[in-house]
Amino acid sequence: MHRRIKEGALKAHTNAIKPDLTDENKKTRLVFCLSSVTRSLSNGSPVFHDMFNVVHIDEKWFYLTKPSKRYYLVLDEDELYRTCKSKKFITKVMFLAAVARPRYDSSGKAKRSSKNHVAGTLETKPILSVTKEVTRSWLIEKVLPAIRSTWPGNHTGPIYIQQDNAKPHIDVNDAEFKLEASKDGFDIRLGFQPPNSPDLNVLDLGFFRAIQSLQEQEVLGLIDELVSAVKSSLERMPSHELNKVFLTLQTCMKEIMKVRGGNNYKIPHIGKGKLERQGNLPLQIECDENLIYEALSYLSHGHEEKVTPNLLVLKEKKEKELVMEEMNSVLSFVEHSYWQSWTVVYTSFFPQPHILDQNTTWFTEFSPPPSAFHLPPDQQVFLFVMKTLCQAFESLIVEAVGAV
Repeated sequence: MHRRIKEGALKAHTNAIKPDLTDENKKTRLVFCLSSVTRSLSNGSPVFHDMFNVVHIDEKWFYLTKPSKRYYLVLDEDELYRTCKSKKFITKVMFLAAVARPRYDSSGKAKRSSKNHVAGTLETKPILSVTKEVTRSWLIEKVLPAIRSTWPGNHTGPIYIQQDNAKPHIDVNDAEFKLEASKDGFDIRLGFQPPNSPDLNVLDLGFFRAIQSLQEQEVLGLIDELVSAVKSSLERMPSHELNKVFLTLQTCMKEIMKVRGGNNYKIPHIGKGKLERQGNLPLQIECDENLIYEALSYLSHGHEEKVTPNLLVLKEKKEKELVMEEMNSVLSFVEHSYWQSWTVVYTSFFPQPHILDQNTTWFTEFSPPPSAFHLPPDQQVFLFVMKTLCQAFESLIVEAVGAV
């Protein structure tokens, strides 16, 4: 097998189990992705929203250690001695993370407006269970103050906190949260991501994995050490890496639309590192109008009304374009067929060869040669009838196109 891999006949593949989605889940995911599409300010083409006004939150367990880890030792160094009462119950800590897309100034540096916090002694207390009351206190006492202290002062409009559908999460209309979220002139709102959709949250999509890879490089023995290691890993994570994850989220939304809300897709690679080095990293990923139309057509009417109005206008425009294309193809076919019929009839009445100009738009533009007016009356009548029929047919087609 190793030889086959070196030859290129086989390749290693890591397969991860994905959530099982119902038809309703797929449609909800599709609506969510469509609702993230807007118009580009430069050329008016469809693009995904820049997502600067969205804060992604999620919880994750970080473990003190793993049952098996690889270490690199010098030749005379002793092997580490690690113990645990049970491999099934390794000490772990749950972290609530909240991230927003980084903003950059004209020089390419990340903007920061955070206030200095007073340093203190870290104190950890166990929580027996995470309930709605605990989640509400986290949001009000931790997340909201962090948003107020770090958010740019020139921002306008609402700020959305996106959370998953875990049971301890509070409702979007929670009265206590809404009261706190409207203080100091802020308009902060809660929102749910689609069920069974970790690929629509930047933390699950890649940021947690990046933090965990840094944290696992540390040798830890105490809970406080684990907390400090995770916090330092978050601080060491470059802001441009988080920006890349937000772009990956937009590319995933595009793929989700292609598979009609499913998750049976490969995360596309657009070479973000190379584009960043060249200074060509996009702020927003473009979305094809045909893809949007296909996604809107797939949705039922009950879901369409949840989509932004500008996309529904785009769908109506696309439908008219398709009807016009089909009408034009019909016109071309009919014109060609009538031209062939006219040629057959014309040559049968005029045995001498005559030059017929097929570049004319309609047969009504064709004028018979002067010799035609010296024909017998019955043949002149026939030519008149044919020309009248062509004019009538043209009028019907024009009326049909106008009705569209």
